[in-house]
Amino acid sequence: MEAPGRRTTYKVEDGDVVEVTELPVLAGGREIKIVLPQPIDLDQDVARAMGATASPAASEDAKGKDRQHRDQAFGKYRQSSHKFVVSFHRQVILPGKGYPYFRSPRARRYPMDGLNKVILAAPRGFCAGVAYAIEVVDLALRVYGAPLYVRHAIVHNEWVVSNFEKRGVIFIENIEDIPNGSTVVFSAHGVAPAVREAAKERSLNVIDATCPLVTKVHREAARYAAQGYAMLYIGHRGHVEAEGTMGEAPGRMILIDNVAEAETVMPPEGKLAVVTQTTLSVDEVERILSVLKRRFPHLELPPKEDICYATTNRQIAVKALADKCDLVLVVGSKTSSNSNRLREVAASCGKPSFLIMSSDEVLPEWSAFDVIGVTSGASTPEALVEEIVGKLLQMSPWSEVAVSTTVDEDVTFIPPRDLIALARSQ
Repeated sequence: MEAPGRRTTYKVEDGDVVEVTELPVLAGGREIKIVLPQPIDLDQDVARAMGATASPAASEDAKGKDRQHRDQAFGKYRQSSHKFVVSFHRQVILPGKGYPYFRSPRARRYPMDGLNKVILAAPRGFCAGVAYAIEVVDLALRVYGAPLYVRHAIVHNEWVVSNFEKRGVIFIENIEDIPNGSTVVFSAHGVAPAVREAAKERSLNVIDATCPLVTKVHREAARYAAQGYAMLYIGHRGHVEAEGTMGEAPGRMILIDNVAEAETVMPPEGKLAVVTQTTLSVDEVERILSVLKRRFPHLELPPKEDICYATTNRQIAVKALADKCDLVLVVGSKTSSNSNRLREVAASCGKPSFLIMSSDEVLPEWSAFDVIGVTSGASTPEALVEEIVGKLLQMSPWSEVAVSTTVDEDVTFIPPRDLIALARSQ
């Protein structure tokens, strides 16, 4: 007698009569129909999950052969002349519920050629400083309306910038381009004192969205300068955060971009301190610091490290992720320092690593990797991650989605109270 939920049919294929068995499997709102070259006995676990009935008389040896036959059928389906049929209902991803996959508690996922698993790093995406800056601009729009000026991109992500531009935000680089008396928001990366002075001269209404951890580095630099220190600034030349911090002590700071520069820099005699850009690679900074401390034993370091908690946590998470996968995708902008550092850290673990911003950049050949890891920079919205994971699942619908968690984050920064009060009064 035919087992429930199981149907055997016959068809002519390449001149041969082929017996085909169809097993319906429920998978997270999707129905997958698997066509095998011949009927197989199912062991009890798979039978319960699929609604079929296993033969009680089947011996353990027979079950083992059945499993071997089944795994071969699934694992080699691309080489088989028999078809592997997959049909889908619309896939729905519920917020906070993760990504749908086999929901039958005892159902088994059979190994396929190519992509079988997508692992998401945790933590990933927005840090507290980025969330703070975005919320400040959102509140400012509610209070002052458009046009609203923002000095530099509020965060280094084109998707975020584009969405604000659609709401009437104008991003500028020079304070002189803002009409007198207008409202301006300083970006998360911070500005030099000279920029603040220029804003004051134009009678601008300034709202500061600088990340509090960047502000901490600015205060350290100002304090060292007031105490007569020369400073070495570990950062990336041309980055807006570096420009803002070095503006706290013009003529007293020397930028160190790499180990080679650390080996050759010649600071003035006397007291010497070091400060660091918040978004650098932890390993990169350690290499540079080891050279500086060897060359300048009197070098003074800040009481607490300057690299922000989110940068450190995401780099630890991507290292753990790289150990578990064959390919790493970092979702983020190529203008984002922390996103670029994440890709570099993953690559340093010996895994192919790519920095992408949208599902259009997902390459079909990546579906050949068994396990793909996905993380995102601190300025990347989760919607972009979901879009890219969705594209991977379209290429390999049977893939499992899991999360690799290294640390739980609970840091938040509250926008200025007066801005919140004004927004509430609107």
